[in-house]
Amino acid sequence: MPKSTSMSGPLMFLGQSILNLHYSTMRDPAASTTGKGLLFTILINFSVILMYSVALIVLAVVNVVRVGFIWVLIAGGPIFALLW
Repeated sequence: MPKSTSMSGPLMFLGQSILNLHYSTMRDPAASTTGKGLLFTILINFSVILMYSVALIVLAVVNVVRVGFIWVLIAGGPIFALLW
């Protein structure tokens, strides 16, 4: 399993952690499950996937904003220098 400080980055670590949590909550289909146990498993899986999805969406938005700022600063650098 990758570590949070590995070269693959924290996103790979987060994805691997979610997969480990998902596999630990999966049940054997042949085993009998109660309604509460199945509902709890579904809720845990859904909440983990939701948190992971929100993190990826926020990461994508932040990266787009960063690229926009860099583009404006590089393109407008000479103009800013002349106006200063």
